[in-house]
Order: sequence, then structure tokens, then C-alpha cells
Amino acid sequence: SVGLRIMAAPNIGLLEYPSIFDTLEHLNKFIGGSYHIGTILGLIALLLIGFLILMWILSSRPGVKIRAAGSNGEYARSIGINVAASMILGLFFTNALAAFSGVLLASYQGFADIGMGQGVLILALAAMTIGEHLVPKKKAVFYVAVILAAIIGSVLYEILVSVALNVGLAATDLKLVTAILVLVVVALRISEDGQLFEESGL
Repeated sequence: SVGLRIMAAPNIGLLEYPSIFDTLEHLNKFIGGSYHIGTILGLIALLLIGFLILMWILSSRPGVKIRAAGSNGEYARSIGINVAASMILGLFFTNALAAFSGVLLASYQGFADIGMGQGVLILALAAMTIGEHLVPKKKAVFYVAVILAAIIGSVLYEILVSVALNVGLAATDLKLVTAILVLVVVALRISEDGQLFEESGL
């Protein structure tokens, strides 16, 4: 409802407006080839910049407060952290990232549609599940592992979707395949966690 109020229409065309992808398209023509190398390099650069900014924010004093409030609100409150303010600040940053991602997607597609966000929770769950399964948490600081899991999981998820479409899967079956993929990864994760508990004697 809020989206419809802001957009004043169910969809908006953006092809006549300049975007970052126009510059990347010129880079594609300069590099040559059919794999949009310029666009890929530009998106990788944006990912690296976003990763560094998140690292800087989460390792700063306000970032540590946000992490403490999210991990253990009672403990954070006992050491004088304003949990409510920290949670609001954390939600502000996460929603800003989601909005920036939406801007990039709309710019790339050339239009914004009110239904673009449907299924994003399943996509995020699939991406994080895949990423957390692949990123070794014991060899990295926890919040670094979470950021890496989100990035790696998202990229791998899109690669899997691309492969599924290329082998002839109907686009209407993508949600079913995504759900099956999430269930398989979760089952593998539960199996590994159970083995770890058995090895530790718990």
C-alpha cells in the first residue's frame, strides 16, 4: 500500500532516465564479448564497497552496540546500551541496503513494479542458507562470516537460477525449485549440526 502511494501507479518505466548501468554498458562495448563483463565488474566493485562499508560500520562503536543489542538484549541493556535505539538504527541500515538493492534492480530492468518484492524473503532465506553452509564460521569473525555468507549465497543462488533456466526449466517452477533447494541445504545443515553435537558428547 505504501509502495502504491509513493509510486502512484503499479509500475513505472525508467528507460528514459540515466542510470549507472548506462556507463557500464559503454564499458561492455569497450571490453567486447557477450558476457557483459563491464556490468559484472561494476557490480563486483559495488559489492566490495558495500562489504567494506558494512565492515567499517559493524566494527565501529555504534556497530558494536547494534551487534550486542541484536545478540543479547538483556546483557546489552545491563551494560548501558540503549537497545531500542540500537535496534532502530540496525533496521535503518538493513532497510537502506534493501532500498539500494531495489534501486539497482529497477535501474537494471528499466522499470519498477509493485510486485518486485514478492518472494524476496524466500530468496534471502535461500541465499543465507547456502552462504552459511559454505562459509566457515570458525575461521572468521562472526559478523564477517554473516556478510560473506549473504554475498556468496546471493551470487550462488542467482547462478543456480540461471543454470536452471538454461537447462530448460520453466520460469513458473523457480519457486518450487528454490523451496526444494532450501529444504535440501537446511537438511544438510541439521545433519551436520547433529553430528557435531554427537562428537562433542551433547
